[in-house]
Amino acid sequence: MLAFVGGRVGDQFGFKRVLVVGAAICWLALFAAAFSHNLAALIVTQGLLLGAGQGMIVPLFMSLPSQWFFKRRGLASGITLGGAGLGGGVSTLVVRRLLTAVGGEKTLLIYSFINLVFMALAIALIRTRPHSPEAQASRGPWINREVLSHSEFWAIALSLFVGVIGYGGPFVFLPQWMTLHFPDLSPGQVTVPLTIMGFTVCVGRSGVGLVADYIGPMNTYILVLVFSGVTQYALWLTARSFAAACVFGLMFGLVAPGYLGLLPQIVVTVFGPTALASNVGLLLLFAGPGMVVSASLGGAMFDATGRTDMKWMIVVMGGLQIFAGVLASWARIKASKVLWAKI
Repeated sequence: MLAFVGGRVGDQFGFKRVLVVGAAICWLALFAAAFSHNLAALIVTQGLLLGAGQGMIVPLFMSLPSQWFFKRRGLASGITLGGAGLGGGVSTLVVRRLLTAVGGEKTLLIYSFINLVFMALAIALIRTRPHSPEAQASRGPWINREVLSHSEFWAIALSLFVGVIGYGGPFVFLPQWMTLHFPDLSPGQVTVPLTIMGFTVCVGRSGVGLVADYIGPMNTYILVLVFSGVTQYALWLTARSFAAACVFGLMFGLVAPGYLGLLPQIVVTVFGPTALASNVGLLLLFAGPGMVVSASLGGAMFDATGRTDMKWMIVVMGGLQIFAGVLASWARIKASKVLWAKI
């Protein structure tokens, strides 16, 4: 919900103001979590507050590259969002070391100020392009009913919801799958495929963005969804060794996360550049519930097997990603019925 609010307020009153507020909320959430001593407090700080701050920021930095880059818009968006994946990978290593050295409370306290410094630096460096259509203030109604009236919007939105359900499976359950199939591995080895997946996001999103510059963001979006599902079938479902699991982590990390960087380009291509952050935020409303459903659905399927097998969970998650690609094809067909058109 806050993704849409952040995008809309950013379009109306300027990106920097919203970025400052979102960054402050993120810092407050992490800082307060250091003093949380029960589950309810952690849900409020790490769940509600941190989610609110990040939700306000995400549609803004996702839409910024589209203001500055036109010929290589996909590559620019991919590099930008790939940086988020790289930051996530580095922060995992830092937090793990801090937890061992100083414990949970001090880790959250230190990490809150690390975040504050880097977010302040990023906001200081960010600029909107003054004469770009994507950067112009949009003071119309909060919800653009014209966009909602297009079947293309609903095809993309539903594909995003369904695709994210399937996308979340490996990120949530891969470490547990490793423990189930390779019980002799150390805790550090169990997370190696997931760590590989996290670090390859940076390269993968950039590569997916570059492909989008040549064949179009909508075509690339469909291919990413379908290939991600096929990768779960071909590499995760059939994995029988530690090396095979690492190969799956590598390939899934290179391809699957690329869908996110394509959303601003799809919005510009299908709906135009006006109120870009608002429209991106509107689409992101369908991604958040997908992640929640992914964890719940996968966990329920794993429990149904007596917590002994993840085969059917992988089958369903991969199938959902492929089905999401089929859903998105409607928007592609509406945009152009020419098979090889760059859309």
